[in-house]
Amino acid sequence: MASLVGHVARSTRHLLKINRSVLPSFAVSTRRTLTTKPTVRPIDEVQRSTLSDFGRYVADILPKYVQLVQVTHHNELEILIHPEGVVPVMSFLKDHHNCQYTNLADLTAIDVPTRDFRFEVSLKPMRNFRFKLSQ
Repeated sequence: MASLVGHVARSTRHLLKINRSVLPSFAVSTRRTLTTKPTVRPIDEVQRSTLSDFGRYVADILPKYVQLVQVTHHNELEILIHPEGVVPVMSFLKDHHNCQYTNLADLTAIDVPTRDFRFEVSLKPMRNFRFKLSQ
């Protein structure tokens, strides 16, 4: 029994010597300087231009309902429309061959009692595109 314990102890010391020789080189190789990068999306001028052009196109087609077209700093197209234009604008976006938006991703309603037109509804039919209705 004593020889077995001695054999295990010798084997373990041998493994520990190997691990000790491997660990320092491993620790040295994994040391890196970490650089922090901001998590802000980079500005994509092509995407901004495309969204702006599409917003102007919708405003030219439906001038009666579109009040304002703008591209936010998050590269989202916002088209502010009159509340009476919800059905015509959404029908246009669904049925027109240049649009064909069939999925509504987000619907948000906001009540700001301090404003004259206190209700605002935000519809997001697709990524990077949002309608705001205020009344």
